[in-house]
Amino acid sequence: MIKNGLSRGGKQQYRCHGCGRRSVADPQGQGHSEKFQAQILALYFERPSMRGIQRATGVSRQTLSGRLKKRHSDAAQEHVLSGANSSSRAE
Repeated sequence: MIKNGLSRGGKQQYRCHGCGRRSVADPQGQGHSEKFQAQILALYFERPSMRGIQRATGVSRQTLSGRLKKRHSDAAQEHVLSGANSSSRAE
């Protein structure tokens, strides 16, 4: 491994002599913490304006929209699974 410049985030990048693969020594996880996501959801339930949440948190509307769609689809999936289980128990 040899040094190979800096990443966009300012971390040292390395390159493998053998395969040419590039990596960062200590990569940082992407995304927001669970606590921050819970705060965003709490804001959403208090204040339905996406634009207001964007201003309050600094998170883009596209990210908010994607997060809420994912949460909605996960909740719908759980509902379908729990409904399927309860109907099979009734039989």
